Amino acid sequence: EDGRRQTIGPLTAYLGCVPPNDARPMDVKRFCRAALIDPLTGEDLGLPLVGTLDLVLPEANGPLIVDFKVVARNSPPLEIAQEVDLACQTYLLRAAYGIPETGVEVCQLVKTKTPQIAWRRFTARETIHFRRFFAVISTYLDDWRAKRFVFRPGIGGSSGDCRTWWCPDG
Repeated sequence: EDGRRQTIGPLTAYLGCVPPNDARPMDVKRFCRAALIDPLTGEDLGLPLVGTLDLVLPEANGPLIVDFKVVARNSPPLEIAQEVDLACQTYLLRAAYGIPETGVEVCQLVKTKTPQIAWRRFTARETIHFRRFFAVISTYLDDWRAKRFVFRPGIGGSSGDCRTWWCPDG
């Protein structure tokens, strides 16, 4: 319920910016599940990728994924910081529709006194993106199977809070 409410605001604001004669969305808040099979090697990693596509819009050459982010301040999203998320979304879309995306758009709802909408479009994911994505997933799985916990800070740097008590010497 909370996630749904958080999505409705950005979606409403976003659609308010879209010309009324634009095509209707193909999907809104679509739940997806796909087996993680490395497209380069064919290796089945033995677990599914599960996620939700916020918005899928039709374009002349295929679907456009729109990913909503609620942020405190307006700063352009960096592609490298979003790379795993963008790869997850495109992998799920390709599994659900069987066709590649034309691009991915990150739409930020900026929680300011007067809410703002900021978006940035990224190109369709290519082989190099999926090579890096599956390298990250494979490394996580290798560490998990070895019962090794390796800190990997996220965008919020949350693992930094744990470092002092988990690894006092590091």
